[in-house]
Amino acid sequence: MSPGPTSTFPPSITILSAQILPTAGGDTMFANQHLAFETLSPTLQQVLSSLRAHHSVLSEGNADSSAVHPVIRTHPETGRRALYVSKYFTTHFEGMSLEESRPLLAYLEAHSVRDEFAYRHRWQPGDVVIWDNRSVQHRAVNDYGDEERVMHHLEVKDELPT
Repeated sequence: MSPGPTSTFPPSITILSAQILPTAGGDTMFANQHLAFETLSPTLQQVLSSLRAHHSVLSEGNADSSAVHPVIRTHPETGRRALYVSKYFTTHFEGMSLEESRPLLAYLEAHSVRDEFAYRHRWQPGDVVIWDNRSVQHRAVNDYGDEERVMHHLEVKDELPT
């Protein structure tokens, strides 16, 4: 799943519209990152609150887009704290090597998408889903083989995560 931390100013809101769907599969999973944070031990919450992580992704032009963001971000409207790491974008913690970062990142990545935090959206033609990337990770379930799946995608850029 992806919170979308692919630039200095990641998207706050994403809108996805189903255009062409496979005959079966192609759902999207959404995971609540506030719950992911809140269910960590108080000690781990405290440790993570002081960490920042490097996020990197290849853009459509194959240019690397990198940024450093807090591992725990605070929603600017609600004040609620959320886990802000993703196996698709987070490479390592600031001040740590990849090898040092990997075990804790692996744990957080698995924890952040646990079933009890997740909702699975089964797309129907014409569906439009809007979500808050400051609170939710998402990922497409790639279970539809070579069938076509076309989604229109729009993002509203965010302020710097805090």
